[in-house]
Parts: sequence; structure tokens; C-alpha cells
Amino acid sequence: MLPILDDLDRTIVHAEQEAGEPHPMLEGVRLIREKFLKIIAQYDVTEIAALGESFDPAIHEALMAEPREDVPPRTVIELFETGYRIGARTLRPAKVKVSAEPPAPPAPPPETADIDE
Repeated sequence: MLPILDDLDRTIVHAEQEAGEPHPMLEGVRLIREKFLKIIAQYDVTEIAALGESFDPAIHEALMAEPREDVPPRTVIELFETGYRIGARTLRPAKVKVSAEPPAPPAPPPETADIDE
């Protein structure tokens, strides 16, 4: 059932990215997605929080890392695929991109002593 939710998510993203007015069926797709989430919530299946969260390998799968100065290291900065839990157990980890520490600036060249001294 999770691939169905993935397809609904991709449909929503695609419709939002279209130029001009949003697709007229976009609100209907959003309502279907919400209904689907309510149904699976009856079985204790919930989405895993990801964006802006601290990376947790128990619930997130890091596909990429990107050096960033504007967020702390190991922060989820992009979501590729939503993760889900069933109760406390991870059903599918969220596939994410995480921030990494920016590279250290290059060390200055060592000073050389004047040979003519």
C-alpha cells in the first residue's frame, strides 16, 4: 500500500510544479491521500517525521550528504521518500539527504625563513 501513497505524493508534487494555475484535480488527490492516511492510521501506521529533524539511522536512510553552513550537521534537509512506522517499529525508513559539516578552509602555506639572513 505504501507505493500507492508514494504515487499520490509524486502526483501532488508534479501538479504543484506545473506552470500557471494548479491542476483542478489536485485538491481531490490531496483529499484521497488524507483519507488513505486516516485508514492506515487505524492500523497504527504513521508517517515518520523527517525534514528538519536530526538524522536517526533507525528511522532515516541517508542517500546523500551535502556540506551546509546554514543548518547543524546531520540534519535532514531533503526528503526523497516518506518513511512509515507501524506502532514503534519502522515499517520503511524515510529516504533523505542530510547536512554535513562544511569542509575546513585550507591551511595557510607555512612561512619560510629568509635565506639571506
